[in-house]
Amino acid sequence: MNNAVVRGLAGLRRAVAGPDYPRVRAPGRPAGKLARFGPPLAVLALLGLLLITYQYLWSVRGINLMAWALAALTVAPAALMLDRPLLAWRLCIVGGVVGTGWATAGEALPWNPVQVFVTLAVLVVVALRADRVVVFWVGLITVFVAFYFVPDPASFYGLMLLVAALLAIGSSFRRVRQVEGELAEQAGVTEREQARRGLLEERARIARELHDV
Repeated sequence: MNNAVVRGLAGLRRAVAGPDYPRVRAPGRPAGKLARFGPPLAVLALLGLLLITYQYLWSVRGINLMAWALAALTVAPAALMLDRPLLAWRLCIVGGVVGTGWATAGEALPWNPVQVFVTLAVLVVVALRADRVVVFWVGLITVFVAFYFVPDPASFYGLMLLVAALLAIGSSFRRVRQVEGELAEQAGVTEREQARRGLLEERARIARELHDV
């Protein structure tokens, strides 16, 4: 079988049910205030998104019993996208399918605004972390879901272009980071090689002086 086909199928398998990508942690420890207040602020932001989503589902779409469950499904990917980007995207797809059942006729998109915002943010994180073939399948599946549920062609094409642009930009940044890492690694190897060569030359010089003596 062609190698491109094998890579494509492997990318599809990983996007749908494969292992996730680990979080990229910056070297060094964060500043004291950031490390102290960052997690509480993140929790408050998630709770705010949860309440906003619930209020929208209850007041605009008239959902009562399922509003909290749909709101939690909407906000959960935002809580997971830094540590488990593929899992966050899969939850976005599930929410994208489930959350369309209560869409009103006047809405351009069948999803609530927070859901759209969170999904776009998750796509950016996936593009920054995942391999190119996985990003391709993530984008294709996302666009397929949008094609199936978005009735307005203009809204669908606009959303498709936005998804493609975000994935392309994220993949470009990821490639730039990879190249910078490879260049830094190569520079480190060159410095070690130069130091080793200098040590050998110094030993050779000392050996010549001892031989002359």
